[in-house]
Amino acid sequence: MKRTQRWPSLWLVLVLVAVAAVRLRLLDLPLERDEGGYAYFGRLILEGIPPFAGAYDTKLPGIYYAYASMMALFGDTPRGIHTGLLLVNLLTMVFLFLLGRRLVGEGAGLFSGLSFGVLASSPWALGLWAHLEHFLVAAATAGLALVSCGRQRRGEVFAGGLCLGFALVTKHPALAFVLLGLVALLLGLPSRAAEGRPTMLWRLGPYCGGVLVAPALVAAILAASGVWEKFVVWSFKYPAYHVSTNTLDIGLELLRHRFGRIAAANPVACGLALFGLLPPLWLVHWRRIWCFTWLFFLLSFLAVSPGLFFRPQYFLLWFPALSLACALGFEGLRRLCARAGGTWSERAASCLMVAGVAFFPLLHDWRFFFTMDSFEASRAVYQSNPFPESVVIGKFLRERAGLEDRIAVLGSEPQIYLYAARRSATPYIFTYALMEEHPWALAMQQEMIRSIEQAKPRYLVSVNMVSSWLPRPSSHDLIFRWARAYVSRHYEQVGLVQIPPQGLPNFVWEEQAARFLLRTPGRDEFVRPSISVFRRRGPAAQARREG
Repeated sequence: MKRTQRWPSLWLVLVLVAVAAVRLRLLDLPLERDEGGYAYFGRLILEGIPPFAGAYDTKLPGIYYAYASMMALFGDTPRGIHTGLLLVNLLTMVFLFLLGRRLVGEGAGLFSGLSFGVLASSPWALGLWAHLEHFLVAAATAGLALVSCGRQRRGEVFAGGLCLGFALVTKHPALAFVLLGLVALLLGLPSRAAEGRPTMLWRLGPYCGGVLVAPALVAAILAASGVWEKFVVWSFKYPAYHVSTNTLDIGLELLRHRFGRIAAANPVACGLALFGLLPPLWLVHWRRIWCFTWLFFLLSFLAVSPGLFFRPQYFLLWFPALSLACALGFEGLRRLCARAGGTWSERAASCLMVAGVAFFPLLHDWRFFFTMDSFEASRAVYQSNPFPESVVIGKFLRERAGLEDRIAVLGSEPQIYLYAARRSATPYIFTYALMEEHPWALAMQQEMIRSIEQAKPRYLVSVNMVSSWLPRPSSHDLIFRWARAYVSRHYEQVGLVQIPPQGLPNFVWEEQAARFLLRTPGRDEFVRPSISVFRRRGPAAQARREG
């Protein structure tokens, strides 16, 4: 390798090391509930149980297999899961470097990778938690890099389609990236030639074949496992009711508020991205690349927008396009400065832009990145959600429950199952669907009740928090009425976690916990956030109570 070719690779390694160094301290962040759900599915897969056989959720199966692979490599602890996430983010930075380098140049490639590394680490986008959007953009950028950056050999085109196909079985909006890969393929970026074989059919065949491999494989696994019907209900029919609940006014306000927090922490990157999206009148040969970047920008935004929820982690889908636009802004401004003031002006502008993108977010969130412990960092982002408390509750259950004992969590806190290393007594590891307006809500509550009564779990955890249920005025309250009667008849309270709006939680265990009133989920109980842990009474104790 020539010395001039070696420097960009060395700079890329330096950028990767710097991003990893900032994040290493926070690898032990408590899992939040989405991570807990993915990890629970991943553990079931590693035990030979396919998705939707032992647990239900609305996500496509790709994320569960990604988690299973990650947990097999790095372990099923928060550190192991977040180590896998860090590796996925670093790979995405490499793919964006390759994409930016091929489309514009070495400097743009490096700046694109740096921008994504910074944006994807933002606490305001929930970037340090392993949401499925991280895995989707890694697969999508790998596919786009292969389709756009190579000489469009059939193997490269097929591999690119294969990566985009995996993105497609991770989340429905990945279809936007599949369409973008098709456009990049047909445009022949960065040139129209493809090894002397420019026919559309020659390029489309391997691409479409690659895209279809992952969906076909997942469909075959689910059909062979006998869970196809449940997969269709949970991943397609039920979400069809779920995606259309927000009005345009509410959606725009959520977009303004949530992306506004990300932009406030990353103003230099966002400013350069806007500049990069301007028509590149000073460089005529950039116009096709500029059009591709605009299409990337718009399709990525559409991937963020379904349902107009604009949850913070959804913006991770937008960050690759923003990073590429940021790289175009960097390269355009650098060249303008070179024309106006010469080499020294160009170098000064480059240093200022790199420093602004890299260091402003660290200064903005200095305490989060460098001084907060894992409990404080979780509280700073997720407020009073019981993610740190779940670690303690899971340890309590793991030490007391037998290896074959089942536990049940009344609420949407599946991370407790992971910490406890015990199987759920019910496939309903999330309870949001039980509270929403759709045709299956009451039947879901009845199925959850039957599964718990049949399993007779040794321990039962009651999460008395609005954020774990999200009840609505029209929600059926059968599950609440049943829980109150069932718990008081068969269980004794052995743990109580009181969670104040601010400050540290209060843990009470065993005999002391038994002195408190039993608390089960219910609209009246949600005003005093707490988590109760119950143990099933033995036959003798049950007989005395009934007597």
